[in-house]
Amino acid sequence: YTTDVAYSERFFDLDPTDMSDFFKLGWYGYFFDTDDEGNVFIAEASTENYTITGYSSEGEPFLTISEPFTPVLKTGEEIEEERRFYQARFQSLGMGNMAYTPDEHHLAIRGVGIDGANRIWALSGVEAVPTFRVYDSSGEFLFTASLPEAVEEGRFWRFSVERDFILAWSDSPAAGWQQFHVIPLP
Repeated sequence: YTTDVAYSERFFDLDPTDMSDFFKLGWYGYFFDTDDEGNVFIAEASTENYTITGYSSEGEPFLTISEPFTPVLKTGEEIEEERRFYQARFQSLGMGNMAYTPDEHHLAIRGVGIDGANRIWALSGVEAVPTFRVYDSSGEFLFTASLPEAVEEGRFWRFSVERDFILAWSDSPAAGWQQFHVIPLP
């Protein structure tokens, strides 16, 4: 596999007193995974478009999954919860009281993973309960999968889709300590 392929690039001004763009456009600006063939699947963090693009290991696009998407406003409570989450993260990183301004809308997609059957798992950014739309390797929709047991902390859960399971954890665990969950795949 080549290591000098740029699948996407984005430039933005960085305000050292407001880390909003750094986290929204940089740290969490893309969601991606690879399959065993070296193909890369990327969803740009967007509040307006639901799109996943598949690239060969040479950087050539070969697949686009796109669905109609209507932007969904966050509630005032969701915006405040997100602001508190990032301010706590800044404190834990020793960054002090940095400003953070959440987007008013939910992301269309907030995670992408590829399992051992080469299914593409797209984590919705809209539902409070973690919900995946699952596609086959040609981009055809297969099914929806949800994790209702995660509803309390659902928006802060992170996922790593593996060959035959999903590893799940919360970025903001209510228990105050981290727990990892292994969820078998269908």
